[in-house]
Amino acid sequence: MDFRNGQLTVFFQNSQKAGLSTGLAALKAGFVLVAGMPTTDGTAGTVQPGSLLVINSAGRIVWSLAGKSQIHGPWDFRVYDQGATVTMFVSNVLNGTIGSS
Repeated sequence: MDFRNGQLTVFFQNSQKAGLSTGLAALKAGFVLVAGMPTTDGTAGTVQPGSLLVINSAGRIVWSLAGKSQIHGPWDFRVYDQGATVTMFVSNVLNGTIGSS
């Protein structure tokens, strides 16, 4: 949101209905990390393992992590951004683990 004039601008919209969760971080290198935890009907009963997306400054997906053993419902995450490297800790709601990368 542009707080100077109160205008909301869409930076990214996923046509795959990825179920974006509270996992969201802006990196020093200009990328945005976002967690997705899709559900087919909006309920917990159909939650899928999900993914992590890396979005560039133009709002385009440049990398994704899905189908790996570390991603089981990425509810939220934290990052340690050192500029050239980033360490991320992901809390997985489906299996109660914390994965790191």
